[in-house]
Amino acid sequence: MSTIEVPVQERSSPDRVSVQSGGLRDELAAVPAGAIRERMLRQYLREELAAALEVEPAALEVAKPLADMGFTSATAVALRERFESGLGIKLPLTLFFAHPTLGSLAPELLRRMRLDR
Repeated sequence: MSTIEVPVQERSSPDRVSVQSGGLRDELAAVPAGAIRERMLRQYLREELAAALEVEPAALEVAKPLADMGFTSATAVALRERFESGLGIKLPLTLFFAHPTLGSLAPELLRRMRLDR
């Protein structure tokens, strides 16, 4: 199980949230809805996609189409399994083609987990 460190800006002081991929849904639910929650999920997605593509997470751009980063149908199957495990929800393979960027995927996954409010 991987741990992702995500900086969280609060009014009093910056903090760091440790996100365990197995309990990511609970971690996301524990922070207020909005930019921080979406940023946490996007970081998780970036880490998982980078691992699947065998690249550094920093090499993945939020607005760049997944297909342009080497994403294939085989990658979709592998990522779906990883995301289902980490997020605790069932996902269709078509999700990655309907939401072809990290930037569009994060809000959709939050919606599917009912964490977009």
